[in-house]
Parts: sequence; structure tokens; C-alpha cells
Amino acid sequence: MMKGLKNWRLFSLLAVLTVFLAGCGQEELSTLLPAGQVGRDQFNLLLLSSAIMLLVILVVVAIYLVALVRFQTLQIR
Repeated sequence: MMKGLKNWRLFSLLAVLTVFLAGCGQEELSTLLPAGQVGRDQFNLLLLSSAIMLLVILVVVAIYLVALVRFQTLQIR
């Protein structure tokens, strides 16, 4: 009973924080709208790092799927 109550409290807290923080900020202030040269350089760096992370994730998922198929020990009947 207490574990379910703790989970409900945590969910409620996260939901309230999400609603509260969703209203923060101004529309004209955005990471994805660079205004100067430094902002454009940082945006390009953000895109590059995102592409590298996506490549790494895809390689890891491919290796994981190959390992699952190759070393399958559970027989499905």
C-alpha cells in the first residue's frame, strides 16, 4: 500500500513540475534560433554532436540485435 502511495506522490510531483516549468521562458529566446556568429557556431556544434550520438546509438542497437539473434537461447513454441 505504501509503495503505491509513494509512486503516486512522485508522479504527482513530476506532473506539477512539468506543468509549472512548461510556462518558463520567452518565445524569442531559443537554442534553435541563433542570432550571432557564436550562436551559429554553437548550433552547428549541437547538430554535429547530435549526429554523432545518433550514429553511436544506431551502432549499439545493431550490435545488440545481432547478439540477440545469434545467441538466442530461449526457444519460442
